Amino acid sequence: MAKRGFEFGALFRLCQIFLAAILLYVTASLFTKGAGVLGKDMASCLLRLAGGGLVLLLLHFFYGLFCSLLYRQVHSVFSQWMGTFCLYGAVTLFLGMLRRIGAGENIGLLSPGILGNVSSQVLPRFIGVIGTMLTGLCLVGLAAFNYGHLNAARVAWLRERLSFVHMPRWRREKASQAPASAQAEGEAAPAVQGEAETARPEESIPEEALPSEEAEAAEAAVSETESPPQSGGAGKTGFWGSLGAAVKALFGHGRKERENGEIIDEYAEQYADEQGENAESEDYGDYFANAPQSDRYGHEAAEAREDELSDTNGERASAAVTSGESGSAGEAESAFAAAGSVPISKKPSVEVEPSGDLVGTENVQFCAGRPIPVGSFPPPLDLLGPHRDIKEVIDDQQAQENGQKVILSLADFGVSAELKRTIIGPTVVQYQIQLAPGIKVSKVMALGNDIAVALGVSSIRVEAPIIGTSYVGIELPNVNRRSVPLRQILESEVFQKTKLKLPLPLGQTVDGRILISGLEDLPHLLIAGTTGSGKSIFVNNCIVSLCYHNTPAELRFIMVDPKRVEMGIYESLPHILAKPIVSATGAVHALAWAVREMERRYDVCYQAKVKDIFSYNSKVLPKDRLPHIVIIVDELADLMMTAQKEVEDCIMSLAQKARASGIHLMLATQRPSVNVLTGTIKANIPARVSFVLPSAIDSKTILDKSGAQNLLGKGDMLFVSTKTPHPLRIQSPFLDEQTNIRVVEYLRNTFGDPEYVDLEEASDEKGGTSSDFLEDSRLEEAIKIVLSTGVASSSGLQRQMRVGFTRAARMVDTMESMGIVGPQHGGKPREILVDEAEALEILEQLRGE
Repeated sequence: MAKRGFEFGALFRLCQIFLAAILLYVTASLFTKGAGVLGKDMASCLLRLAGGGLVLLLLHFFYGLFCSLLYRQVHSVFSQWMGTFCLYGAVTLFLGMLRRIGAGENIGLLSPGILGNVSSQVLPRFIGVIGTMLTGLCLVGLAAFNYGHLNAARVAWLRERLSFVHMPRWRREKASQAPASAQAEGEAAPAVQGEAETARPEESIPEEALPSEEAEAAEAAVSETESPPQSGGAGKTGFWGSLGAAVKALFGHGRKERENGEIIDEYAEQYADEQGENAESEDYGDYFANAPQSDRYGHEAAEAREDELSDTNGERASAAVTSGESGSAGEAESAFAAAGSVPISKKPSVEVEPSGDLVGTENVQFCAGRPIPVGSFPPPLDLLGPHRDIKEVIDDQQAQENGQKVILSLADFGVSAELKRTIIGPTVVQYQIQLAPGIKVSKVMALGNDIAVALGVSSIRVEAPIIGTSYVGIELPNVNRRSVPLRQILESEVFQKTKLKLPLPLGQTVDGRILISGLEDLPHLLIAGTTGSGKSIFVNNCIVSLCYHNTPAELRFIMVDPKRVEMGIYESLPHILAKPIVSATGAVHALAWAVREMERRYDVCYQAKVKDIFSYNSKVLPKDRLPHIVIIVDELADLMMTAQKEVEDCIMSLAQKARASGIHLMLATQRPSVNVLTGTIKANIPARVSFVLPSAIDSKTILDKSGAQNLLGKGDMLFVSTKTPHPLRIQSPFLDEQTNIRVVEYLRNTFGDPEYVDLEEASDEKGGTSSDFLEDSRLEEAIKIVLSTGVASSSGLQRQMRVGFTRAARMVDTMESMGIVGPQHGGKPREILVDEAEALEILEQLRGE
């Protein structure tokens, strides 16, 4: 028996099986942790070099081996490999663009690799982001061409399909939905050619098109759990009906198969004849299915449709009425609005349950019983309560009588005046009078208390003169006083269309105007008022308004609450940078951190060659943008008593220089005395709000003018700034505590728990050098994150490691001094200079020295 020779075919098959096993092991190591240390290192290296698109190459290679083992022939091997490489290039390019905006930094499979990093950095410089995305789409199309999915035959087929999307075809689709209505329409009016006529919706359905008694009985016989049979989408009108007609016209609603298996289109056989008949009578209004039905067809066309669809008239009788009635413009618009509605409207018809234990957002209900969808931003205005139309109770006769009493009271004291105008506001009624020649304004102002006693009111305020007029204003309390809800401010047109980045809802003026002001323009704010005057509610209004207008990535808060009771509800607010600070030592650390953060931001702006935070954020990528920081101190007097020097130094530095860096102060106090509001603080914070104060001295301390002692409390306030140096009387909006908690819970459910920064730990880092940070316990972790993601960004480290801005920036600077990353050139990302092994070796050497 002869010996068999060596079989190279069997060896080749064994090699193929062995190679397939290796491919399976490599692919599994990318998705699981069960591949051991070798698989983990191999996956890390491959993802860093080739990126997540490597999966496409591995799968295609495994597909080739599988076909070879099964002796299955693979056609156009070279073209398929070219298609795979094109698809790999597109995927890595898209992953590189995603990595530039900070998406998927912690997911290894979303790594772009070397090719993705290079292409996503080079291409946007020359052709921009739009050109880069179009390049990726072109690569996808080229891959489809190489795979054979996009060839000349398919292009010709697609062009043939698109050529049948014609107005006669569209008419047939609409006629198939409402044959009875179309038949009656064709019999009722003559054909109209060359012009488009419109008909009223109620006139477009003649009496013959109404459903018969048999059809109504058949429709009533259908059970509630079963839907009546529909043919060809009958009864679907409006936006979805038009979409369905277009889809059917594109993808063969009239396709049928002959006996020989050839697929044809039953409409194609009649297309040439119909095009000649309808060429002159085409009505471009037929493209819009929501338009009212008009008399667009002649008698012959109506009879042809009747013959074609006579077998379905009985089944679609009831659906025809539905289709005809829904042709009205109003219902079509409402259907389209329901299909593309947005989470928030300007005036939604929503009611809120006024009672019940309020824990989160689960108690807020729409009037239809549907809960508010968590996740939309800006938050729905329904969280602030139901919309109420404010109906002012105005007694003109009483107002005129009080006006005459004012004139008579002035005459009793020897002041001759004439009443010119009466303005009824939410809090006060302002009587604008014109003094006789020779009467001094100071005399009227000195008679304020005497006039109040004569009129029998608690207090009056004299505004002399009214800006822009020659009148003197005397303000009396409004008997029918009403509050201004915060929702009325936020849903107003002036707030909805504002271009301000940090809008503050000041409230409603005496003449009824809604007034808002941008904190970025003020840029800091002093607030004073006695207990119960509305000071804390005003601060809460400002916080809610800013959260309605900015995400946590755009705005962060630092809250100082020595009283421990006002800011506790914001502990879970996603916008907050640290837990509300209640100690004087913590407040000093927070203010010192803000000063260092201001200096760091100025260094960043200097390197980027920009002047302020707005220019910097418009220049860099979204993930590198700097958020605005608002520091709120609820009781400044307590801090000034315990640590006056440190607090005053930090406030002075921030007030003088922090505007361009995006850091703003809101300082509130009950006692606006000179030892609390020092001259240095007042000189650098010109914008001030004053609620009712006990004396004119306190009013002059905060406003440099008297008048705050005559306010009525409960949100009645005076506002001054550089743009309005004359005190402006405003009724501040009202927001109850339960609504405030509801908004905070909604934001927490939408954005997640806040990412706290340890401000005291960050303050201990003051004065440290790069060599000091070599001993940082988390520096090695930061190096691994930077090398794995390929992005050396302080904001990225702060977000992933949950450390302070300053500490993350110090870590990046330390990596730069170690030679791991390159320097920052303006808004461009830093360059990675070494791999992970070399970086860890450098770190060990420096720590060993």
